[in-house]
Amino acid sequence: MEGIAQEVKRHSYRSGAGRSWPLDRYPIFLAFLFLPSALLSQSYDVMIVEKTNHLVAYDSFQQSLDSESRIPLRSFAQMKILNARDRLSDGFTTCMKVDVDGEEFYLLTDNVGRLSGRGSLGFVRSFQKRVFDIDTVEILAAGRLTLRDPGERTQHRLSAGDRCIRYFSDAGRVYVKRVGNAESYGWASFPSEQERKWWKVVHPRLAQNILSPNVVSRIAARIREANNALLQIYFQLGKESGNRSQPPRWYVRSNATSLQCVLQPPAAAVSYNHSIKALAATFETYLLGTGYSVHAAGNRIEVTGR
Repeated sequence: MEGIAQEVKRHSYRSGAGRSWPLDRYPIFLAFLFLPSALLSQSYDVMIVEKTNHLVAYDSFQQSLDSESRIPLRSFAQMKILNARDRLSDGFTTCMKVDVDGEEFYLLTDNVGRLSGRGSLGFVRSFQKRVFDIDTVEILAAGRLTLRDPGERTQHRLSAGDRCIRYFSDAGRVYVKRVGNAESYGWASFPSEQERKWWKVVHPRLAQNILSPNVVSRIAARIREANNALLQIYFQLGKESGNRSQPPRWYVRSNATSLQCVLQPPAAAVSYNHSIKALAATFETYLLGTGYSVHAAGNRIEVTGR
């Protein structure tokens, strides 16, 4: 991280001694709805939660979530439980590792596996060993099919043109997400004899490449090194000058097919342009032969499939 140190020395006082930069995360909207069929055939325990805003949650890199980062954790979003009794990287904090549409989250639990804040989560229900046969259907006939809310208290009729992502089955009905301007979750039935009359399958666009967990881990480790270097350097500069400034910080978001690293605040990209390019070049070496490419622009580095 020598390049970072040099740039800090050149630019740290230019922003004004003692000035603290805001660390609000850059809003990143990532959606990953479909996985290759080889992965979809696996069975998972599943959980749905009504008041997900009360979950104590971290992203896949165990970073705190802001309002934008929590977007996938919508009310009643289907959560595949990847590990019901996990621990954070400190080795002590107990949590549950879940997947929502390809994005992983860590939900804090107590020492017997119960979700933190469980008393304020509203309706919560779990399902054991459900197979995710994910596809998308389009409604052809208005008023023929209904969507019942996850707690099965109310229902309304689906309109022609509505599209629903089907996730898993339970007791003869399917858990779905109606997509569009007013997304909502619930239960629906799709009579096979009415296929192509009342509804039809819209074949999903399957991901062509899965980003290797090993590659993601190496990139995350490199980002942690960069953040630690910035913290140490700014701490030392603060001791020497008597003025404490909040250092810039990298944030990472990923799903199965893409990854983004964002430096906050955005204005820091001007001062650390060389370091951003150096990190991007390092990531390119990690991705050789994978079919993925790296693009650096402004305060972000993106890893996507070609």
